[in-house]
Amino acid sequence: MSKHRHVNSELNHKSDVAFPSTDTELFLEKEAAELYTREMLCKFQKQVKEACFHLAIKDMTGVEVKKLVVYDPKVAKNFEVVHTLESNKVECSCKLFERIGLLCRHLILALKQDVQKIPRHILLNRWMKNAEKNASRVFTTTSDDKETFDMIVNDIWFNFNSCVGLAGDDKEALDFVKTDIKDIKHNLRDWKFKDKKIALIGTKKSVIEKLIGTKIPDTITVQPPNECRNKGCGTKRIKSAAEKASMFAGKARRSCSYYNAESFHDRRNCPVLNTEAGLKKIKVKKSNILDQEKG
Repeated sequence: MSKHRHVNSELNHKSDVAFPSTDTELFLEKEAAELYTREMLCKFQKQVKEACFHLAIKDMTGVEVKKLVVYDPKVAKNFEVVHTLESNKVECSCKLFERIGLLCRHLILALKQDVQKIPRHILLNRWMKNAEKNASRVFTTTSDDKETFDMIVNDIWFNFNSCVGLAGDDKEALDFVKTDIKDIKHNLRDWKFKDKKIALIGTKKSVIEKLIGTKIPDTITVQPPNECRNKGCGTKRIKSAAEKASMFAGKARRSCSYYNAESFHDRRNCPVLNTEAGLKKIKVKKSNILDQEKG
């Protein structure tokens, strides 16, 4: 843990003191160097270079809502980009921003036509240098009015972060905020348990059920499958002819007096004599010898 903290403090110091070099004179890249972490900045710079030196705009229509057709020679395909100038809302058919939260080269090409700063609503907190300063705002809700729910949650988080920001480094102010938050938590817990009479929200089981979206069954009917024995395991493995030959390669040959030939056995452990046909032959020979002695 001490090594992890040391590495983390070094990275934080480099992010605060050193300013990374930029590959282009684009204002979007300079702002990204101030906001993004080093790893995300490298990924963003690759997209910037692709947008500046390789992409081409084939068609552009609209005034307030621009629609661009961008040709990407890397994949030999056209991508549709929609840019709303009033709200700086951007959409691309490649869906890279929706998948990982990073601006794709097609969106950068559209933004650099009219924008000199990255819009704040497309700067995700998890890729920022100060990501750990703000708490997560990700919630799952089944409410029909999702926009109202998100607005209330954002307002709560804004007020909370404002209180922490106003307290700053003042220990007395931070203690005051901490005490009031604890009082709110206790009052909310009493209201949930006494009036609503529902189970504790913070339990591990309820959190898992909320994440999965269904309740954990009381009886488990699906069991893990039986162990499968793969080919070649155990003592019943079928040996190949080459493996059998290699086993007898260094073994000395012996002569079997039963059929007068060299082999790896003698008459006592001859496989031919141990079979039923071999035993019958031995009985016939013994009976012939006894008949000759009697005669």
